[in-house]
Amino acid sequence: MAGRKLQKHFVNNIVDAYMPSLYQLAASSFQKEMDELKTNFSILSSGEVYGRGRYILNEPPTLKIVLHGNLMADNVRLVFLASKKGNSLYSRDSIKKDYRTYVSRIQSIGFVAVPEDQS
Repeated sequence: MAGRKLQKHFVNNIVDAYMPSLYQLAASSFQKEMDELKTNFSILSSGEVYGRGRYILNEPPTLKIVLHGNLMADNVRLVFLASKKGNSLYSRDSIKKDYRTYVSRIQSIGFVAVPEDQS
């Protein structure tokens, strides 16, 4: 390989090797919006959804944010998908408003919120 072909080969290998990191780092573009969720939750992880959005379907980025709150059993998490709308994320207001209902429904399922000492 020479010249442009070699350069393209190296760039493709670098992008392939760091793709998971790039998807995680993409979420940092919305740190201010994600920080608003910290009033109700701990953010356990965040990143752009792989295989969806701007790189594949020419859609706005979609973030996957894994949340845990003090109303939740240790083994319960909320996975929140938020899409970019304008310069912000949609719809973080709804998760903040409705999460108590979601958590209650999830934790009312007997096997879901089993205390640690009974598992």
